[in-house]
This record gives sequence, structure tokens and C-alpha cells, in this order.
Amino acid sequence: MAIGKSSPVAVVGGGAWGLSTALHLVESGYTNVTVFDRSHSVPSPYSAANDLNKIIRAEYEDPFYTTLTLEAIERWKTPLFGPNLHQTGYINCTSGRAPQRSVDTLAKNFASASCLPTFANEIRILREKKDFNNVAWQLTGELTGFNGYFNRLAGYAHSGNTLARVQAFCASKGVRFLLGERVGKVEAFIYNVCGRCTGVRTADGSTHDAVVTICALGANAATLVPSIGKFAIA
Repeated sequence: MAIGKSSPVAVVGGGAWGLSTALHLVESGYTNVTVFDRSHSVPSPYSAANDLNKIIRAEYEDPFYTTLTLEAIERWKTPLFGPNLHQTGYINCTSGRAPQRSVDTLAKNFASASCLPTFANEIRILREKKDFNNVAWQLTGELTGFNGYFNRLAGYAHSGNTLARVQAFCASKGVRFLLGERVGKVEAFIYNVCGRCTGVRTADGSTHDAVVTICALGANAATLVPSIGKFAIA
């Protein structure tokens, strides 16, 4: 369904998904976006992304996620995100006592990286203690049976700071943020007689009309849409 750029859009949840949604909306020209969150500030303590660090790497068992993350890493190298990106590299390995499932996952991740030209000369195989020490001198143990690889393209992001930075950017572009247990906590979606969502009701009793309502509550989404609870697996 096509909607006008000035049509009201409600984004429920001010974590990684909610802020990312708001960011892409304003970058696409939408001018009437409101984000709701029960926290009084961003980053929200209820957001799983509110953390000191999150690993950023692109090798996954599913090639779709590998390609998607490589695109995301390029976005991290921009003024908005760059200050919180630390491209230190990343060691992915298993010990000699690792379960077979972990060994298999490591092999699939390595295969995912090895087949893409982006990773050429960026992956170093680690088989012996000296290999590990060449990239991480801090590993002083015996490392018996350890093997894996070092991915130079990977690293980590200060995710809590990133949330705050994106929120500030979105606010500067006109996104409205309703925060707090009364004005920001969405207690229910509002539906018309046809069963279409037409907005939200917050804890203070206020209703907010929206042509499109986006639920970005992660694992808490089922509190507002119970029917999707069985589909939330991560």
C-alpha cells in the first residue's frame, strides 16, 4: 500500500529495530514519524541493543545474511555510525573439546567467508598457538586443540552509543519521540471495524492515529500481538 510522505507513521519501540525503521523512513522522505518507547530516554534499558559492544561480522551459515551484513558494514563506515565502529578484527574458533555442532557451525561460517571476493586476503587460518598469538598476544593459555580463523574485516560497535546517536539524528530530522511509562508506553493497537490497525493507545489514555503502525518490540511484540508469540524464535 502506497502512503503519502506526510501520512502519520507510528513506530512502537525505540531500540535497534525501531530507530533503524525511523532512520530509513526519514531518509526516504517521510515527515510524520513518531516513535514510542516506555523508557524515559534513549538508549532504552529495555533494548537488547543497549550494550557496550556488539560483534560486527559478516560470515554466516546463510549466504543471505552474509551479503546483507557486508552491505551493513559499508553503512557503518559513514559519519553517522563510524565513530562507534571499531574494526579490530574477530577470532572465531573452537576448542578441542567443542561439541560437533559448534565445529560444524565454524566450518560453515568459514566456508561462507571463503567463497566471497570481499574476504580475499582478509581471513587468516589459525591452527596452532603461535597463529593465535600472532593476532592476539593476550591469549596466554595452552590453547590445546584450538583452531579457527581471524577475520580482519570484523570488529565491534558501541551499540548503546549508536542508539543515542541515531535517535539524536532522527530527532533533528523531525521524528517525534514520545518516551516514558505514560506517554510512551503503548498499551494497545487500535483497530477499525475491518480489522485494520489505525493507531495506538498509550498508558496515559491518549490515542494516536497512524496510517501505518510498525511494531518493533523484539521479543516483547507478543504483548501487543499475542498471536505472533509462537513465531518469535529469537
